[in-house]
Amino acid sequence: MSERQTLFIDVILPVPIHRAFTYRVPFELNSYVQQGIRVIVPFGRSKLLTGIVIRVHENPPKEYAAKYVEHILDEKPIITSSLLTFWNWMASYYMASIGDVMNAALPSNFKLASETKIVLHPDFDIQTSLKEDREAAIVDALEVQEVLDLKEISEIVGIKTIQPIIKKMLDQKIILTLESLDDKFTAKTALYVQLSPFFLIEENINDLLTEWSDKKSKTKQSEALLTLLADGKYSNGNIIPVAKKDLETKGISPSTLSTLAKHEIIEINKTVISRIQFEEENEFRTFDLSAHQERALSEIKTNFESKNVCLLHGVTGSGKTEIYVRLIEEQLAKGKQILFLVPEIALTTQLIKRLQRIFGQQVGVYHSKFNQNERVEIWGSILENNPDNYRIVVGARSCVFLPFQDLGLIIVDEEHEGTFKQNDPSPRYNGRDCAVVLGQIHNAKVLLGSATPSMETYYNCTTEKYGLVKLEERFSGILMPEILLADLKKERRNNKDFRFFSTFLMDSMHEALNNKEQVILFQNRRGYNPRWQCEICSWTPHCVNCDVSLTYHKHTNTLKCHYCGHTAAPMGSCRSCG
Repeated sequence: MSERQTLFIDVILPVPIHRAFTYRVPFELNSYVQQGIRVIVPFGRSKLLTGIVIRVHENPPKEYAAKYVEHILDEKPIITSSLLTFWNWMASYYMASIGDVMNAALPSNFKLASETKIVLHPDFDIQTSLKEDREAAIVDALEVQEVLDLKEISEIVGIKTIQPIIKKMLDQKIILTLESLDDKFTAKTALYVQLSPFFLIEENINDLLTEWSDKKSKTKQSEALLTLLADGKYSNGNIIPVAKKDLETKGISPSTLSTLAKHEIIEINKTVISRIQFEEENEFRTFDLSAHQERALSEIKTNFESKNVCLLHGVTGSGKTEIYVRLIEEQLAKGKQILFLVPEIALTTQLIKRLQRIFGQQVGVYHSKFNQNERVEIWGSILENNPDNYRIVVGARSCVFLPFQDLGLIIVDEEHEGTFKQNDPSPRYNGRDCAVVLGQIHNAKVLLGSATPSMETYYNCTTEKYGLVKLEERFSGILMPEILLADLKKERRNNKDFRFFSTFLMDSMHEALNNKEQVILFQNRRGYNPRWQCEICSWTPHCVNCDVSLTYHKHTNTLKCHYCGHTAAPMGSCRSCG
């Protein structure tokens, strides 16, 4: 009889330590361990952490006795080998621990630990009967004490490894991690109306409408039902829910819908919807490029034949987006995935809408402000590599951590922007530079776009490390706006009454107003000083809500956040160095 094989695994843990840890695999789990899956392992005296397997081998550690793996959470890998390669590069290049990289990359719901706080899901009905006694015990405990950590739940249920049960309850939306609940991003919801199950049977709904046909008091309710049936495409017992606001725009009052819901004829349910809706018609699919755009597109393709990275240096309004779309279409035809990095999601709504009108459901949006459940869902969709869903991912710098399987093109729009750089916490990475390395790992092409390229990118072009394509004419030949300068030194010298505005500016404003035109005045900054900074260590107070530096206002002697309005008194001593 052959001896049973003793396997060991190297595991990355979400702790700030520059190494992986080796654990022993119980014999009964030998056939399940593989690279890229999550495992529950003991760490320290009493902690249980979720880690990622990076290697399976038969070599026991020499410096310590390997502890046993407690449990396996995944049937198949959630991390690809190329993503592990990328993590290792990032940890090395940015001098960060591999645990910090893992923490930054994975959604919180993937990292269940003993200290993870659990609460009941706000949409879970506590009257629901649960089949599993352990799940029911957890729900009962959370009703009494609103927040519990995994260690406390483990003691209540009476088993050591509680993570598999918690994972199942998270998937069923019975509970939430506290981090998910506290996330500042809240999912957008809308009310949808559909028939109750009893009236999905055609005979029943016909009987009801016949009964109401002679009753004047039921006229509005009958009209509401008929509108719902027409809009909901009622057919053979199936009906598509209709947005409540769409029914209201057709003259159906909220009170009528409430009455129908009260009598259980219809159901009104809250549904999570995308913040950025797209229209079905392909509004921008067919368009012609200008001669300058065609030339730029051809030069980009020529550069990609010998280089993986190219800079598209186009003036403002030159139509870079049209060129991006053409390149995306070519990659989609090859069955490839596309990553489109933008500096700020909030500022690129129009771009995302346009891409979604062209490419429909193939466009996905991902960034760190999504709640944890949404991030896990998008992560799984990209890992699945579905040919009809999430082929194009638009997002901020955190998108570089997604588990792409077949990446063909990376576009970094406005590559010079400072928001691509994460300053805190570790890893302090630059999304643009990471995109270049990610492209090398996947053998994908990387296109950087900017009207004002960063110094390091332009230098890489001059040394021919990157390709360079210039687009120096605005789309449709539109002229750049005229810029006129006012000499304030001369104004102060010649005008004794000068306060803030030059005579040149005032005359131009009067001219515009006399022509019934509008005027916009931009102020260079708000407040006396944009930063209240320590002269020794450069520490700066930040807003407790927005994590941006507070501006000092001398007139009121306060520090103020210009995003949310939070104010604080100026501190006399530095909270970092004293």
